Amino acid sequence: MPKRSVRFSLAIGAAAVALVSLAETGESQRAIPEWSLSAAPLLLLGGRGLAAEEFLRIRAVFRLSNGVVAVMNGGTNEIRLFDEHSRSIRSFGGTGSGPGEFRFMSWAGRSGDTVFVFDHSLGRISGVILRDEPRLLGTWLVTARGTRGPLSVGGRLSDGRWLVATGVTPGWDGPPGVHRLPQSVGVISAAATGEVSWIGEFPSAAFFVFSPTGNIQQATFGAIAFSPWFYSAARGQHVWLGESGADSLVHMDFGRGTRATLRLPFPRRTPPAALIATRRAREMLAATNERSRTFTDAKWSSTYLPSTLPFFEALVPGPGGEIWIQDYAGVPTDSARYLVVGPDMVARAWVRVPSGVRLHDVGLDYVLGVHEDGDGVESVRLYRLSRR
Repeated sequence: MPKRSVRFSLAIGAAAVALVSLAETGESQRAIPEWSLSAAPLLLLGGRGLAAEEFLRIRAVFRLSNGVVAVMNGGTNEIRLFDEHSRSIRSFGGTGSGPGEFRFMSWAGRSGDTVFVFDHSLGRISGVILRDEPRLLGTWLVTARGTRGPLSVGGRLSDGRWLVATGVTPGWDGPPGVHRLPQSVGVISAAATGEVSWIGEFPSAAFFVFSPTGNIQQATFGAIAFSPWFYSAARGQHVWLGESGADSLVHMDFGRGTRATLRLPFPRRTPPAALIATRRAREMLAATNERSRTFTDAKWSSTYLPSTLPFFEALVPGPGGEIWIQDYAGVPTDSARYLVVGPDMVARAWVRVPSGVRLHDVGLDYVLGVHEDGDGVESVRLYRLSRR
């Protein structure tokens, strides 16, 4: 499977470039401590038969300064708020295109108690102050111009600028087989206007084009089994970027004007037979017709199955420029572990989370995540974090 080369062009002036490796010695692996979570969640939302806790397609969860938990519920396009005792206190939003409404909540980030939501369908960012009574701070149409395709917002810097990326929507007129799609990332102004300052281009999803009849017009396509993806995360003046098919991340400090590449201590792994069987069976069960079943069968065949798994599958920004990197698990209901790396490029800890939990928000003494059970039912869980 061919990979595109990675190109970077910095728009932040002269930058110091460094390569830091966490994977070169066994000693570096042994030196990374383990941080722990509380045995039981301090707060649990969901599973109690309450309408306010019936979640669908949660996009993000945040803990505010007063202990209130905000849930971006994509299924209803609402921001739901719960107090520290798990009681529903209010909601904001709903489906629509008016001020304070959403069509498709594709990304959410925050600054203090203000949440910023990017609506992909409307091409609009909404800022909502959630402390006390929620109110709309403002909206920004994303009209920034780029030459590499439509833009999606995926982060916010402390100076108000937005981290954006192009999409990976496939449109195929070439030969069948496996093809790697590129994705570009850049920064736009706080007003979401003007030109994009491109940071670089990364390989992203690997798509499988299947044409058993030889007629490309009748081809079926979708992401390959265990496809790599491009990931990004931003908090403050820190931006972390990487594609999960590679064992490295790029860290950019826009305050200092520096860039460094971090090699990760994750091993290169062959897909286990049990994982292949589990994922294949799940997709075959979801196939609704003969065409989709034929495609799924080919996708999981030895001909097109990748030889290695991705190295990671999520980036979660933490306090003080930290990044929490989720080691690749492959099944949402499995247990996962995160590697915590500081802005100094030093690995601080490993953190293992309970089965089915994936983190969305990290503080100095807590982690907040979404739990998914075997039926895809979502709940929100808050744990105490011990950094020792």
